[in-house]
Amino acid sequence: MSKFFFVILSILAVSLVQAGVVRSFGSGPAFEISPGIVIAGPDGHFQIGGFSEDGRPIALKAYFNGEIKNTVDKQWTFNFTLPSTMPYAYVTFESRTGYLSSFATALVISYNLQKSVADLYFSPSYNGYMRGNEHIYAVAQPGYGRESFSVLVDGNRIFKWQISPFDNSPKIFVFNLDTKDLRDGFHLFSTRESLITGQTLSSNAYIGIDNNGPEVVSFIGKDIFLSGKYEITVKATGAIPLKDISLYVKNGNESTLLSALPLKNGEAKFVINEFAGSKTFEVNVSDIAGISKVYSFVIQNNQSFVIPLVILVFTVGVVWLTFLK
Repeated sequence: MSKFFFVILSILAVSLVQAGVVRSFGSGPAFEISPGIVIAGPDGHFQIGGFSEDGRPIALKAYFNGEIKNTVDKQWTFNFTLPSTMPYAYVTFESRTGYLSSFATALVISYNLQKSVADLYFSPSYNGYMRGNEHIYAVAQPGYGRESFSVLVDGNRIFKWQISPFDNSPKIFVFNLDTKDLRDGFHLFSTRESLITGQTLSSNAYIGIDNNGPEVVSFIGKDIFLSGKYEITVKATGAIPLKDISLYVKNGNESTLLSALPLKNGEAKFVINEFAGSKTFEVNVSDIAGISKVYSFVIQNNQSFVIPLVILVFTVGVVWLTFLK
C-alpha cells in the first residue's frame, strides 16, 4: 500500500513540472489545455487551445460566459472575448464518448490588471504601485498535488486558501488589502503553494506602497547679486522615487506656472525674475507612482531694495566728493 501511495505522489510531483498545462480529468477522452492561464488582449479577445493526448480526434465543447463552441479534432483553438466588466473568468472544456465524460478548466485574466512577478494582479491605478484599499487577485498555477495557497507580505502570511490535491486547474483568489496598514515604500509580496510531497513552490516581487506621497522638506530663496534674477531651491523626499516639481506664483486666487523641473537627488533649483517685497509661491511635487502634493510658501525679498540704495549712496558720495574738490 505504501508503494502505491509513493507512485501516486511521484505522478503528482511530475505533473507540477508541466507548468501552465491543464490535464483533463474523468473517464472520457483524455486531453490537455495549454496554456492553462491566458491574458486577454486590450479588446478582451483571447485564444485558447489544446490537443487530445492519444493524437486521435475527439468531440470537444468549450463553455465561456454563456457561449458554447464545438469541435471534433485532435488539436483545436477557440476564440472568445472577455467582457470589459470582468477582471477574470474560467473556460470549461468537456469531451464525451458515450456515457463517459472528461473535463478541464482554464483561466483567462483581463488585460487591464497589472501583474507582478509573484502571480498577483491588481488594477494599475498608480503606475504599478499600490495605494489605499487594493482589490488583489492571487493566481495559483495549474498542477496536481497542491494542498494550500498563501499570500505573504514581508514574510507574514495575510491570506491562506485550501486546494484539493486532485484538482489541477488554475485558481484565482480575490481579497482586499488595506495598504494603509503598511508603511510607505517597497514591500516583499510572495505567493506560496504547499504540496502534499512536503515541497513548497513560491514566487516573490517587491511592490511599492504610496499612501502619503512626496513631501517638501525645505524651500529657500536667495537673490542672485546684480543679475536681476532670484533663485529658489526646493528639496523634497518620499518613500517612492520622486519624478518632477512645478513652481507657481500666487496672485490672489490665481496660480501662474513659472517653471517645471525634474528632481535630481530630491532637489530642484528655479531661477526666476527678481521681485521686491513678499510673494506667495506654490510647488507641486510628484513621484513616479503619479501621486502629487501641493505646498505653499511666502518669501520676503528685501535685497532688491538694499542694492539700489547702496548704488544711490555710492553715487551721491562720488558726486559729493567731486563737488568738494
